[in-house]
Amino acid sequence: MHNALYRIGRPRSTADIAGLWQQVFADSEAFLVDYFGRIYNPDLSPCIYTGSRLDASLQLIPFRLCAGGRTLDVLYVYAVMTRPEARGRGMMRSLLDWAHQAAQRRRCAGTLLVAADAQLASAYEHRGYIRAMHLTHARIDSLQGLDDVSFCAGHRMALADALTQRSRQSGGLIHNKLQFEFALDSLLRDGWQLLTDHADHYAVVNPRSLLVADAVGISVRPHATGQVPMFRALPGAQLGAMADAPLSMVLEL
Repeated sequence: MHNALYRIGRPRSTADIAGLWQQVFADSEAFLVDYFGRIYNPDLSPCIYTGSRLDASLQLIPFRLCAGGRTLDVLYVYAVMTRPEARGRGMMRSLLDWAHQAAQRRRCAGTLLVAADAQLASAYEHRGYIRAMHLTHARIDSLQGLDDVSFCAGHRMALADALTQRSRQSGGLIHNKLQFEFALDSLLRDGWQLLTDHADHYAVVNPRSLLVADAVGISVRPHATGQVPMFRALPGAQLGAMADAPLSMVLEL
């Protein structure tokens, strides 16, 4: 597919994506092995090359979004990356437009992303994104009475079911099994824990900082984050009360 400025196509190799990813984000090799093994789809990884060098790319991950009593198909824009020396040339603008066209081809309601801060959010607004949903970290006062069940399959499944039910009732993203396991395992590798009070209540907690990625039935205190969820809708998409829906930190890849 051609753009007025850049030719956009599939990645020539997984190594190209992984190399640029590590340069931009410095994620661990274990994280990348897990991502490419569970989530990666080369058909949803638009790239811009300069000669043989990959200069810009992003990932598109299909999700279902519950909003306003409806369930919509969306594409989550993830790992937006441009080689430092190639920035400021409009490559990402071209890739975001490609992503929007991909959502249209797949009959999705639009594309969803999470801007890292308010400055980036303003830049995305110029590409047709609006601020939608809310994303709030939380903090827990104490780990007393909670047990670590991070690697218990039954408790992991119970958490997935509880978060899915919450999304269907209150709005939010629904992940498939691979997406949920990838997101949770990514946190566990970084030292987070899945905790329970053994009464069907759960929290994913960093035991050092007491930050909470997500919780079901366990009392937590809100902790503000600078991240901004944003949505670019296709014409005619009926999003209902999406602005009031929570975006789970566990489920935000």
